[in-house]
Amino acid sequence: MKTTLLRRMAALSLTVMTLTGFSSGTVVSAAGRTAPSAVTAAAVAAPYLFAANQDGTLTITQYTGHDAAVRIPSTINGKQVTAIGASAFVNCTTVKSLFLPKSVRTVSGTAFVGCHDLTAFQVESGHAYYTVADGVLFNKSRSTLVAYPGGKTGAYTVPNTVTLIDSHAFSECNTLTAVTIPTSVKTIGFNAFALCKGLTKVTLNEGLTTIKTGAFNGCSKVTLVTLPKSLTTLESYAFSFCRSLKSMVIPSKITSLPFSLFEGCTALRYVQIPSGVKKVYSNAFRNCVSLTSVRLPKAVTNIYGLAFCGCHQLTNLTILSTTAQMQPIAFDDCPNLTIYGKKGSTAEAAAKAAGIPFSTQTAPAQSLSTVTAAKKTVTVKAKAIDGTGPYRFAVYYLAPNSKVWREVQDYSTNNTISFAATRSGTYQVVIRIKDAANRITQTNTAVDVK
Repeated sequence: MKTTLLRRMAALSLTVMTLTGFSSGTVVSAAGRTAPSAVTAAAVAAPYLFAANQDGTLTITQYTGHDAAVRIPSTINGKQVTAIGASAFVNCTTVKSLFLPKSVRTVSGTAFVGCHDLTAFQVESGHAYYTVADGVLFNKSRSTLVAYPGGKTGAYTVPNTVTLIDSHAFSECNTLTAVTIPTSVKTIGFNAFALCKGLTKVTLNEGLTTIKTGAFNGCSKVTLVTLPKSLTTLESYAFSFCRSLKSMVIPSKITSLPFSLFEGCTALRYVQIPSGVKKVYSNAFRNCVSLTSVRLPKAVTNIYGLAFCGCHQLTNLTILSTTAQMQPIAFDDCPNLTIYGKKGSTAEAAAKAAGIPFSTQTAPAQSLSTVTAAKKTVTVKAKAIDGTGPYRFAVYYLAPNSKVWREVQDYSTNNTISFAATRSGTYQVVIRIKDAANRITQTNTAVDVK
């Protein structure tokens, strides 16, 4: 499994480097300089493999030992060790602490991915490039969070000195459960939280402007992420394969939905897309099998191939633009889809070419209602999208071990409805929403009352 995950990450890294023109041999140091590429074949000084740099210093390319406490040597064979290379400690599960000498001035972002027992970094006193706080590795000024120990457990709040969470900084930190990112942080780097399997809660604050490629890729337990209004850049794979993510509101400054943004988000049911979005790239919603309704704004100019491929429950796709360019394959394997748009539009032509039903009517309402229980009180927050407002809401429930459905509300404009539970157990709840055209949508759900 670890090998498979690393291959996926390596493939993603290679793709991004190819698209952006970055070389995989280039590493940026904590001081902002570029480390020289290795120019000689790797040599061995147990328990390390290393390579010589152009300036005569050494880069450690692989650790082959099994120690719990690792102290990086400042010299090997009389030559100064100045860099920790890509993947140097990948999957070294015996390492629990790691010490950096003052000689090290460059650490690759992928150096410690998969070190699931590593609980703390340490640096030599007076280090010119790096510092440590609570076991976490930062650059000297603490403006960049460089690496988080993969075995550190629980929730973590990023210090408010940090402006950049570096590439791979938290990758595969499986015991990280929640993270709070302060207003000081402007950029979340490439694959920064990729494959954090235990991460359930992400708190992003205003001030964040950029979420780089793959930042939260594969965070399979995250259910909700609220993106700040300050966000201007959202890159490919940012939330791909977040299999528990249920909804997302895209901020108004975002102008495109990039490649594979939500691919494989199998629980994703609702995405609010702002009016300024112009492009929906390939695979953006691929295999979002729970997605039911999407509204694309008038600003959209392009919908690229396979953008909605495999969205099996997608029934309503409203395309407000009349001239957007799109390929029929953008809607492949969407067996329940109807496209809604203007007569004579490019949406109508694409629907016809794909053999998809097309309608000039307003799409039916879709329910986004939630049901919660606390202290024997069940609360329904009824919400609808699409359709024609105003909406009216009806709620019914069936108590455990009962055969009689009870009516709580019958098509009122009130959209927050509560009722008292008379016993513990599982309650079946039905929410019906009627729009101004008297079209009805219904959601059946269940809630446990303790």
